Amino acid sequence: MMEHKQKSLCPFKKVVEKGYSHTTGKTTIMERFDVCAGERCMAYHVLFYGHGEHGEPTCKRMEPGS
Repeated sequence: MMEHKQKSLCPFKKVVEKGYSHTTGKTTIMERFDVCAGERCMAYHVLFYGHGEHGEPTCKRMEPGS
């Protein structure tokens, strides 16, 4: 069975989508969080324990006290 891994969302990356309904004539604006950029993000951090061991990747923006 194939397992789907859902990517985490970044609370600092927002996407604004604008839609227009031709039937009602109204414009709607929707905001949503975008997918985390992972290793491409400046706040991305992987802990190194030594001897080539890596910890879980974390977001420096989401750490307590930042």
